[in-house]
Amino acid sequence: MTPAVYLDIDGVLNGRGSRGPDVISDDPVQRARWAMAPSRVRLVDDLCLRAGASVVVSSSWRLAWSWADLRDALRAGGLRARVLGVTSPDIEDRWLAIEADVTHAPLRPWVALDDERPPDRWHLRDRVVVTDWDAGGITGDDVDRALEVLCAGS
Repeated sequence: MTPAVYLDIDGVLNGRGSRGPDVISDDPVQRARWAMAPSRVRLVDDLCLRAGASVVVSSSWRLAWSWADLRDALRAGGLRARVLGVTSPDIEDRWLAIEADVTHAPLRPWVALDDERPPDRWHLRDRVVVTDWDAGGITGDDVDRALEVLCAGS
């Protein structure tokens, strides 16, 4: 099965000092141009290419926009990796939404990229690579850790 990268957007594809000029818009493509730092998007692409992985959006953005809008926004932000879909917008809590998703594909290797730490009680927390908003989002070291998690889950 294709490995999955569960992707948060804010704090992964951007961070302190990595966003473009403010854009006030409900249009996901316009927001993507503002919210996604090209250097951070390239790191996620590199991860997906090296792991043969596809993206599943777990960001709270999934609660406001359709899967097609998110896919288009990620493309506009420069993501070339395949976007499989989003975690359930019917489950607001991102960790529960990821858990529900991986329960449906239990043999698929996966990793979650997020700037928020999962709750201590969450039994899947070892599959999460926590990025740093203050560092500007995902880093090369985060990509290396994510590859390790994916390899361990194969």
